[in-house]
Amino acid sequence: MPKLAVIIPTLNEESYILEALESVEFADEIILIDSFSSDRTVELAEPFVTKVIQRKFDNFSDQKNAALDQTQADWVFFLDADERVTPELKKSILKAIESEEHNGYKVEFVHHYMDRFLYHHTDKTIRLIRNTGYRFEGEVHEHFVIEGQTPLLKGFINHYTYKGFDSYLQKKMLYGNFQAQQVLRKKKSNNLFLCLVKPNFRFIKSVIFKNGYKDGFPAIVVGQINGYGVFQRLIKSRILQEKSPIETYKDLVEFNSFLDSYHQDCRKRALNNHVSKTKGGFALKLSSMAVFFKQYFLKLKILKGAEGLVEAYLAGNAIFIYGVYQWLESKNLK
Repeated sequence: MPKLAVIIPTLNEESYILEALESVEFADEIILIDSFSSDRTVELAEPFVTKVIQRKFDNFSDQKNAALDQTQADWVFFLDADERVTPELKKSILKAIESEEHNGYKVEFVHHYMDRFLYHHTDKTIRLIRNTGYRFEGEVHEHFVIEGQTPLLKGFINHYTYKGFDSYLQKKMLYGNFQAQQVLRKKKSNNLFLCLVKPNFRFIKSVIFKNGYKDGFPAIVVGQINGYGVFQRLIKSRILQEKSPIETYKDLVEFNSFLDSYHQDCRKRALNNHVSKTKGGFALKLSSMAVFFKQYFLKLKILKGAEGLVEAYLAGNAIFIYGVYQWLESKNLK
């Protein structure tokens, strides 16, 4: 039977790693590539893995490719520490590696957030590959380019990606940094119209086109914050561009520091203003859009160019973030 290796990249995942390892105990080889965790991740994992590689993180593709170089297994499956292979997917993986029909397979992810799985907010990506020289490409949202068809395996990966709302906002900040640099290198067009339209299109795509609204309030939050991530990517790329600077924020460090304070202010405001009844997801979205419209058009921030757009967008988005914190507080969730 062909040999299967599982590669798991980690950084401070002591709360998640054991369950991830348990879900892939059927593999012939498990490789942990760790970015010098400061918690007990490696200590907990060592009894259950074949090999631990310590490597300083530079980007997502290089990290996984470095681990890929360390195995001679016929097939390789990639799993993050906050992911779990379900029993049905396990069966599909074992069946697939015995076949000579395809070089790679996609897996569908079901994301868990606010104590529920979002079945209308799934992603499909290649995670199982024949080990014949394929490599990851892209610094963030890394991907394979595989010859031939890459069918979807039956079963899901349960993805516990959102450890809490604070963590979710931090992840968007981190991804925004990488993605802004990609935009800059690829010399993609980036104007204020895109900054205005793309975030809302991401929300509409996630919540309406993909029927995310059927998963309730958590899915609407995911749609809005993913749109906020798009906004960050575009604004951060402008900060990096010499031809279109945003004078208020001289560099990414300064802008990220500002966003940290912005998130903390929203949280403090919510926790200091307890309410008996919280708003629903669509009501929050409409309220945030109303604030943006008032700030950008009626208070004429549109005349301030990029600075005015940032100010108006963040003013509206603050209403949404504030409302989410209040909702979480009312449900005793993070």
